[in-house]
Amino acid sequence: MLLKDIHQNRRLYTVLEKNSFFNPKHPEWDDPVFVELRKSAILQCREEFIDLCQFIETNKIRSYLEIGVWTGKLVSALNYIFLFDRVYACDTLKHGMPISLPPGSILFVGSSRSASFREWRKQIGKIDLTFVDGEHTKEAVEEDFKNNKDLSRFVAFHDISGWWEDQEGLKYFWKNLKGTKIEFIHSILGIGVWSKK
Repeated sequence: MLLKDIHQNRRLYTVLEKNSFFNPKHPEWDDPVFVELRKSAILQCREEFIDLCQFIETNKIRSYLEIGVWTGKLVSALNYIFLFDRVYACDTLKHGMPISLPPGSILFVGSSRSASFREWRKQIGKIDLTFVDGEHTKEAVEEDFKNNKDLSRFVAFHDISGWWEDQEGLKYFWKNLKGTKIEFIHSILGIGVWSKK
């Protein structure tokens, strides 16, 4: 059993059985197989996703914000498992992929670095977990962190391993970030979770 709550555990197994996950060894972004996978898979390593679910259960996460939702598969899967009280999402929608979010979730369309996002973020108030998977430059993740750290119990970042060249800034930011940090790394991607404690 992966999760202690039997109902959440059943829903987790359903997600694991019905979805493909991204777990490449050495992917090329424009490889045709990878292009197709990006359209249909949860773009997380399966083992890192399981670790994240265990973290969510252990820390009693009830509200969730995801920055950079791509197709919405991650936020939808997590909400299916945990039935969050509040779900928020932010994306520019510039990638042209169809997006599907959980019923009742609230989507901010635009940059997480904009003044309108900062205003929106203040309006929704405290969130248990903010998951950042938007722009991966050092400047972008610094700003996402700054905009969310005081309004979130935990801030998580995807791709902390910095495999691709455009993720080096995120890798550098994560390595130098102060505070309590937990890492889930089973692939070239990696998830890091920060808290003030």
